[in-house]
Amino acid sequence: MSCIECEESCRSEYGECLDDCRTRFGYCLEDCLASADDSSFRSVVAVCIKECNADLEKCKATCNSDLDICTDLCRRALTDKQSLRAPACP
Repeated sequence: MSCIECEESCRSEYGECLDDCRTRFGYCLEDCLASADDSSFRSVVAVCIKECNADLEKCKATCNSDLDICTDLCRRALTDKQSLRAPACP
């Protein structure tokens, strides 16, 4: 696998990771709306949505971290393989 293919594979995993985050966020919002009754609706939902947003940001940060690790491993593996020539990735 070339460096570009390796990194494309990382980006593809990253895209799936973000999709999972967004799906989780959607379920989180649905749960917020389902769990609130009319009397406490606004305040409960606002707090709940804030927590969903925090979870989404945490989830995205994990995806970003995983992408960095993945691309770093691509570079290292391909650089090691071609250590006699120029590194595979800039």
